Amino acid sequence: MKKYTVKTIMDYISGNDIEEFTLEELEDDMDFMKNVINYTNDKNMVSMCSERIQNDFEFIKFILYKFSYDLEFTCAIADKFLEGIDKEHEEDRYEIAIIMCQLIKGKKEDYMKYHIIASLAFLWELEFVKECQQQYSSPSNKVGMGFIFITEDDSNSQIMVEYFAKKFIEHILAYHEINFEDLLHKRFSRKEDLEQVKINTFLINFLLCYDIALANYAKAHLEILDSLKEAIQYTISNWEKFMEKKERDLYNLLFEKVDRYMKVHPECAFLEDDLLYTIGYELGVLDKIQKYDGLWDVDATGSSINKSEMSLQDRIHYHAIKQLVTNILNGTYIEDDEYIAESIPFQKNIITVDFTSAQKKG
Repeated sequence: MKKYTVKTIMDYISGNDIEEFTLEELEDDMDFMKNVINYTNDKNMVSMCSERIQNDFEFIKFILYKFSYDLEFTCAIADKFLEGIDKEHEEDRYEIAIIMCQLIKGKKEDYMKYHIIASLAFLWELEFVKECQQQYSSPSNKVGMGFIFITEDDSNSQIMVEYFAKKFIEHILAYHEINFEDLLHKRFSRKEDLEQVKINTFLINFLLCYDIALANYAKAHLEILDSLKEAIQYTISNWEKFMEKKERDLYNLLFEKVDRYMKVHPECAFLEDDLLYTIGYELGVLDKIQKYDGLWDVDATGSSINKSEMSLQDRIHYHAIKQLVTNILNGTYIEDDEYIAESIPFQKNIITVDFTSAQKKG
């Protein structure tokens, strides 16, 4: 590596004669031109570099980071490089696309173009992981979901491994159909409990459940947890709205299933509202039913049904609907519209005994 003096660099920038080197020699030297660009902070100096340097992968990365504030310029540099790259250097193509995704972060329409290339790289990497996993005859805790093969792939740069780690977290959530906000609400009963948790420790332990290698990588590269940290902060800020929606959905399900039951059993003597509000009063949820139903302003005592006057068939229906409501509120409801309806013994199948007549005969 040639070492250039500050005077040589300044003479080049100023356009002074340089006796020790020719212009062609200097402009074809990556280290020298990097020094020139660092001194001047002038992106126009890129065009002064030789064609070889302008197509050099490491130089392109340097320029992208150096002028990351100028997205129009960096996009032009990246596009020119991507258009001219051959199939033998696909890894370089993927890495440039990943860098551009990091720099743009959705701020520009061009993001999707780079995102597609970067996502394709991850899909290819997942195929590579599957091939490696097939070499193992039985599941292994060490292998987990396969991130270890990504870290051991020598063709992956640190930039690519970090990007793949972030995508691998998304892959875990998608593969196991995990709604992270739902998971947090199941894990923490109160917002205050989530606010006090040690986030890094919690997230690393979460990853340990699926992939040890990924969890270990996260310990040394906490930045790959940023998306999950953002999800936690969103969950905290959205806590009350989430709980209200969850409760509203629960009571809408309750109304839907009770309505379904009443339609399946038209012989039921009760009005749906009377029945629902009476059961709600007994279960201590009348205020919630009033809040989400909004159809009937009922007295606080809540009962408009005289249970002592119920026939046997009415009692059967009443208790069946009460059990249905209880199961829904407890989260033990079986998702089958016909489940309870088919299990109800009808009045026509019941043998009626006249005890009064029997006593007279005795």
